[in-house]
Amino acid sequence: MGPVCASCTGVTNPSLCNHLRVCESSQYCYVEKFIDSNGDQHFNLGCRSQQACSTYLRTRALGHNVTVNMEDHSISCLECCSSDLCNSFGCGEPGYPSSMGPVCASCTGVTNPSLCNHLRVCESSQVCNVHQFVELSDTLYTSECMSQYECSGQLASGASIIGKRHDSNLSKQRVSRASWCNKCCQDNLCNLDCKVCGTNIGTWKRVTRGPTWIWGEQDGGEGNQGTVIGTLSGYFWMVTWDLGESHSYRMGEGFQDLCIL
Repeated sequence: MGPVCASCTGVTNPSLCNHLRVCESSQYCYVEKFIDSNGDQHFNLGCRSQQACSTYLRTRALGHNVTVNMEDHSISCLECCSSDLCNSFGCGEPGYPSSMGPVCASCTGVTNPSLCNHLRVCESSQVCNVHQFVELSDTLYTSECMSQYECSGQLASGASIIGKRHDSNLSKQRVSRASWCNKCCQDNLCNLDCKVCGTNIGTWKRVTRGPTWIWGEQDGGEGNQGTVIGTLSGYFWMVTWDLGESHSYRMGEGFQDLCIL
């Protein structure tokens, strides 16, 4: 599997694209700028083979124009890149505003969170959330932007949502299910998966950041690991991260700052 890219045709700015596409391993993200027959500037974004990217760049280096997908439009810029959402800016256009929150997957009622193909730029006070719910007999997932306050409250309650419909305007019956996923996170597209964390905390256990994590980059970044070195008063546990720093984290009273590996 390749990078997750913004994927749109004919948008007026790359950062306005709100669709996602998972590229193949042989593809890059790309953004290209072209001028239509009315003289207006537009952008195409998506996945493109690494070979096509290289061919275009070689052709442009020789001073030749290239047409877009058999249409009589001259490309004035094409950029390829290999990281998630790297084509949400480029060709002279800025990316998402620095004052905004994370870029999150945004879908309701998908059978797997990784199938969500829409994105949303959250507000600065929001984080990404993904959670399970039951509709009739089907287990489904909703991915969205959610306020940090609401996310913390939902996680602290240990609640999952069960009902005939998943609708924020309807009353919901909530039940505690530790094996169900309800995840809040702060990094771009971090809600494309909904893995359940282990909770059996103990000394010398290996850990990563958990669903109620609010501690920035103390662990060195999402996915980095550490070791539990002991317990403090109450429900706090001390962790030494592999990068060297040691801090205390909450595990209990509805909080799960750590995932046990």
